[in-house]
Parts: sequence; structure tokens; C-alpha cells
Amino acid sequence: MDCYFIFLYCIFYFAKSYYSSKYGINRSILNYYTCNAFIAKLYLKGKLQMKEISKKRKLFNQIISALVILLIIKLAYWVFYWVTATYPAEILEETEFTIAIPDTCSYHSYCISSHYDYRTKQNYLYRLNLNNHQIEVYDLEKKIFNKTIELGYSIDGFFVEAHNEIYVLEYEKNIIHQIDSTGNIKSSWNLNRYINDSIPRVIYSGTEQPLIKYNSLFIFNLVSNVIPPKFYNYETIGIYNTINEELVKTAVFPKSMRDGNIRFGYYPSYSVVNNMLLCSFSADHNLYFYTLDGGIYNKQECKSKYLNNFQKCDISQAANREYNAKFQIEMPTYYTLLYDEYRQLIYRLCLHSQKSVDSKTAMVNDYFDREWSLMVINKDLDILKEIKFPAREYLCQETCITKDGILISKNNENNPNFEPNVLSYKLIKFKDD
Repeated sequence: MDCYFIFLYCIFYFAKSYYSSKYGINRSILNYYTCNAFIAKLYLKGKLQMKEISKKRKLFNQIISALVILLIIKLAYWVFYWVTATYPAEILEETEFTIAIPDTCSYHSYCISSHYDYRTKQNYLYRLNLNNHQIEVYDLEKKIFNKTIELGYSIDGFFVEAHNEIYVLEYEKNIIHQIDSTGNIKSSWNLNRYINDSIPRVIYSGTEQPLIKYNSLFIFNLVSNVIPPKFYNYETIGIYNTINEELVKTAVFPKSMRDGNIRFGYYPSYSVVNNMLLCSFSADHNLYFYTLDGGIYNKQECKSKYLNNFQKCDISQAANREYNAKFQIEMPTYYTLLYDEYRQLIYRLCLHSQKSVDSKTAMVNDYFDREWSLMVINKDLDILKEIKFPAREYLCQETCITKDGILISKNNENNPNFEPNVLSYKLIKFKDD
């Protein structure tokens, strides 16, 4: 800008000189003082305009800077939200299928599991026969019965490490056997001298209280042979280390189930998640993390939208079978906790409250006749989805994780489409977490 006014000053200066030499100083229309005054006026006016332009430019730059900062904050927010946000669990596939069963097999089971061998691509379903001394094996790819593993003794439950490496818990003996695919015993662990201390205990296993083999550890349900309320003051899970031959007892019932306002509930359900033991109690909304050396690590509420307050139990009726049966049928409960290692999802099965006698049909309800729901949870214990299922259509007791999704039995005897000669299942596959 200054160069511009210097240029104008030069023009007027030469014009003044020209007219002065031609007409004389007194006749010049552009005398020296007039020229300088005019140039100074233009210069000052230009400087004021440039100052105003400079202010406007500074304000404009400040506005642009503020917008850029806001844009960066907005982008950072969306990146943070994208990284940390939880999304509803998406159902990728939902199918139903049946498997014909021979007369020697049971149409429902108290213990069910599956195993997929990545090397051989074999995908099998394992079910404990109701006689408790046979394991039925089914091919999930071909949807056919494969074989029966004869044991020659009764078992509570089992864990499939591989098709030729199965661990079984002998019924009321507190002995775990490792067997091959033909039922031959390869190794045994007698845990009687570890589990009994001040009170007698027994190891129990089933679908909701599984026997788990995790590296060198056996994890199982410990049942104390005392009646409530003392029952609730003892540890409920045993973790046995096969290397150092030590047993850790952990997972005492939560305070809400053992204080003066005791709520009746059964044993916990559990799974190994992220190298920790995740535990669910039947009458408690929280999920509990325990370290594998028995210490409590963390707890977090993970409440079903269908389960509210739990009924209080009349302890004086603890030995009354009729009262207990009615109470169990009617009370809501968190039933089974399952971990889906293929999709890194946790499933919590919730049994809803019901009346022991249906008011519309006068039909006496069974424990599994009620409505129930499936909570889908990620490893951070965020609830992604909860799916409600109708009464008398499914047997949620028979639910297990497979490579292709979560498998839910439809072999409820009160289901109008029940067929005792086939295994009927619903398979739901969720998107990976």
C-alpha cells in the first residue's frame, strides 16, 4: 500500500515540476504545497482503509480459526464415539432344524455342549443321556446322529476339550475322568480330600453349572451339604489346579441372598471370559468377575428389563417340598450364563415370573413353561440386546454355543409341535462384537 502512494507522489511531483517550468511557480495549478497536501490526504485515507481492512481480515481469520477448532472437536468426538460406543447386537442369521434320534437317545438333556475342530472341520453336538451314563454325539454339519459313548458309570456333566479328549464328572464321587472318544479312561483326579473342610461338600455339574477345563485348571460348582440360611454363607465354586494340586474355593453368595431378607436362589452360573471367572447368581442383577486364584475383581449391574424384584423366601418352609416347588416355578431367576468364544459375546438367560397354575387354562405350569429372555452382552458388560421368547415353545435348559451361533432347544413337551423322535433346535447367529 505504501508503494502505491509513493508512486502517486512521484506522478504529482513530476506534474508540478512540469507545470512550474512551463507556467512559472505562481501560475502552476499544482504548486508544491498543494501537491504534498493532496498526497498526504490520500496517504492517510489509504492507511485508515488498510487499517479497517486489517481489522476485518483479523476478525475473519479468528472466525476461520474458531470454525477449524470446532471442526477438529467434532471430528474427535465422532472418532471417540465410534471407538467406544456400543451398538445393538445384530442378528445375522436365524434358522431352525431337526435331527432324527434313535430310540436309545433322549429328547432332552441336563447337560449339552458342542465342539468344533478347526483342523478336521468336524462340528459335533454332545448331550448327556437321561440315564446319565451315556454321551450322545451328533454331527451338526450333516444334522445326523453319530454315535453313543458308553461310560459304564453315572456322571453329572462333562467338558469337551477335543473330540478325543473329554472330561467327565462321576456322579456323587467327586472324581473327574479324562476319557477318549470311545469312553476309555486316560486319567483321573480324585478331589474328595480337597473339597471337604468344616462341612461336607459335593461337586455338581450341568448346563448352567458347567464343568470347565481351562488350561491346567478344573472349574466346577461346589454344593455345601447344609440347609438355608447357612447354605448361603459358603463358597459355591471350586478351582482346582492340576499342576500344584491345590483347590481354591470362591464366589460366596452376594449379600442380597444371605442377609436377613434372604431371597431364595440356586447355585451360580459361570464362564471364563478374558482369563477371568464371570459369575451370575440367580437372584442378583449384578455380574461378578473373579480372578482365577479366587479373588473378587469387580462387579457390575447387568439387569434384565423383565426381572425386577425377587421374592423373599420363607426360610421356615425350607424343608417343605410343596412350598419350594411352587416358589421355584413362580420366581423370576437368572438361569444360565454362556460365553460365545467365536463372537466374543456373553449370553445371560433370564426366566420370567409366572403363576404355578395358569389362570386361563387351569394348567399347572412347569419350571420351564414360562416366558424367558436372552440378554446379549459384550465383554465390557454392556447390554446390546434382550430378546424375549414365548412360554411353552422352547426348552432353554438345552442351550449351548456352537461355531454357527447359539443353539436353543424347542423340545418342550408342552410345545404343540413337540415330537419325541427328533431334536428340534433354533439357531441364532449374532454379529461379532
